[in-house]
Amino acid sequence: SGYFHKGDKEKGFAYTTSTFCDSRGFVLTQHTTPGNVHDSVSFYGMYNKLNEKIKETVGFISLDAGYITPAICKTLINDDIVPVMPYKRPMTKKGFFKKYEYVYDEYYDEYICPNNKLLPYSSTNREGYKEYKSNPNDCKKCNLINKCTHSINNQKVETRHIWNEYVEKANEHRNKP
Repeated sequence: SGYFHKGDKEKGFAYTTSTFCDSRGFVLTQHTTPGNVHDSVSFYGMYNKLNEKIKETVGFISLDAGYITPAICKTLINDDIVPVMPYKRPMTKKGFFKKYEYVYDEYYDEYICPNNKLLPYSSTNREGYKEYKSNPNDCKKCNLINKCTHSINNQKVETRHIWNEYVEKANEHRNKP
């Protein structure tokens, strides 16, 4: 069902056609999906078509920001394809700390907040995101809490996908020639 709603005025059927092109701009394959399907979902139909045709000759794939997901990065890297993707600005509420301001400690598998308090690993949710939670007693006393969380229980929860290392590897390629 490709029925599309954009406000009260625009209603109708809409579709998105995505293409893979070679370095000269020639179309290698295309894939059409309903307009209400996100790029990160439609990617696999298009990628599977590409693999049927020319997988062994693909070394790099350039994608826009809508495709920067842990699953897509993992798929490409595991297939020995270098993902080339743009910088994606952090989507954070205005006035709040950005995710990169919380330091991830890979060795201890925990985050450190901008006030140097720990957010240890708590659990992993069904979507594959590991949850790291602060100590509410630390947050209650913190003068930075209003830039961190508006949680009723005074607790900051930070998340990290189990495949986030693949996004980090993809981001490393962005700064290479």
